[in-house]
Amino acid sequence: MDAKVTVVTDVVVPLEFVTLKHLRTQSGEAVTVGCHQVPEVAMARILMALPGTRPKKLGELDADERAEQVADDPEEALRLASQAMQVAPEVIERGTFLLRADGTRIHPAFTWKEPAGESIPGMYLRDEDLMLMLEAILRIGGYIGGEAAEATFPGDAGGSGDSVGAVAPRTRKRKDTVGSVP
Repeated sequence: MDAKVTVVTDVVVPLEFVTLKHLRTQSGEAVTVGCHQVPEVAMARILMALPGTRPKKLGELDADERAEQVADDPEEALRLASQAMQVAPEVIERGTFLLRADGTRIHPAFTWKEPAGESIPGMYLRDEDLMLMLEAILRIGGYIGGEAAEATFPGDAGGSGDSVGAVAPRTRKRKDTVGSVP
């Protein structure tokens, strides 16, 4: 077997950059947050805190079926949104980062704990922005559909994604490799 060890700068890390709709910088630009996967054991613990067995069924319906089910039942949409809001703070604290001026990471990007340190207090986030980050983190981890979930993680050999967040064979050089500053 002619195995070749991968050069670390060729590795594309599973990240997704989310531009928030309601949080701005001092110059008026939209805030962009780095999102990454949350370890599976931590995610399982977070999802098990939800009532019932819903988290285990998260991936059973494809995105179109879920959207159709929610569109037909406003109470179901509200229930699902309420469940998402229950887990969003912990998932976002574990799966987001911002950058300092020197390029080093501030992790977590948002926190609901006091004192917040360099992290932004989560109370300043609107639900729509919470959902954008939560969906990105769940997609990266393979918990919901999307380009990242169709890639090679978690535990899937192969891969077809070609987007930020997808760990798939690349034919072009990427700037978001291990050790680079996004």
